[in-house]
Amino acid sequence: MIVSSIQKMSNIFEEVDNQGTATNSADIEKIRAKRLVFIIDEAHRSTFGDMLIKIKHTFPRALFFGFTGTPIQEENEKKGNTTSTVFGNELHRYSIADGIRDGNVLGFDPYKVPTFRDSDLRKEVALEQAKAGSVADAMADPAKKKKFNHFIKDVPMTGYKDATGKYHKGIEDYVPKSQYLQYCLLR
Repeated sequence: MIVSSIQKMSNIFEEVDNQGTATNSADIEKIRAKRLVFIIDEAHRSTFGDMLIKIKHTFPRALFFGFTGTPIQEENEKKGNTTSTVFGNELHRYSIADGIRDGNVLGFDPYKVPTFRDSDLRKEVALEQAKAGSVADAMADPAKKKKFNHFIKDVPMTGYKDATGKYHKGIEDYVPKSQYLQYCLLR
């Protein structure tokens, strides 16, 4: 077993010197002839750039296993890749709940720290969706009033999937990510 870093392994590929001769090619051929398995911890980090590509190119028959507690999913993909596209489908999942049950992870009490009041966010989204500049503006026009009241009274704060699997947007889904950043930075 050899333990190395991805940074060191990415430098092992064959480099061609000024005379056109590949450096360490004899060593690489010996290694390539063996059955290789790469086990990569923290697979969500440092595996979406050129380093892993170089390693896979140098050892094309090797198997790669990636371990991560925070896999890269479609919503936070890097360069169009997810953990699954780089390492394949998930083989096993050990969740926080499993760890707490097994006594390997301490239980914790999550609590919400609101960055702004839900009522303020709801009002701003309702005004935006009603295309109104103020509550008075929304109330003065029947179509705007209907839309405004729908978002104030009927739309939940968070989205959800119904029994058929259809997703229903919540107030938070109507706020662009850039708006969250602007709002947080301005506070």
